[in-house]
Amino acid sequence: MPETDEPVIMNLTFSDEIKLKPIIRQSVQNAINELRKEILKLGGIAPPITAEWSIVVDDVSNPLYSLKLFDYPGEPNPVERRFYHNDLVRHHASLGFELNRALTELLSRRARRQAVAVTSAISGSVRVDSGR
Repeated sequence: MPETDEPVIMNLTFSDEIKLKPIIRQSVQNAINELRKEILKLGGIAPPITAEWSIVVDDVSNPLYSLKLFDYPGEPNPVERRFYHNDLVRHHASLGFELNRALTELLSRRARRQAVAVTSAISGSVRVDSGR
């Protein structure tokens, strides 16, 4: 496998159903390419996120492609978006918009979590002199 200087911006996982069906995998690959573009538009991302793709069904048993974005392993509440097949292969502008919204939500959560951590670290390191 050739090495590249490109930074890792995303780790990918796929359900078996997606892995085993080339047509489905190609549709998901289109969305992955769009997601990668959206990440790069924002200047990249570090540490990398995890994008997990699976197939679920809607209320009337139509297949939907589920994308879950995780900021860290084991994150209990990933950002999730669901797409119909046609959303992944035909409407790149609207697909890019939805992927950007999901990514923005994930990064907002990351920023809030980091702000809380920094605030806790600062308040934990400040000593109040009691005058004794």
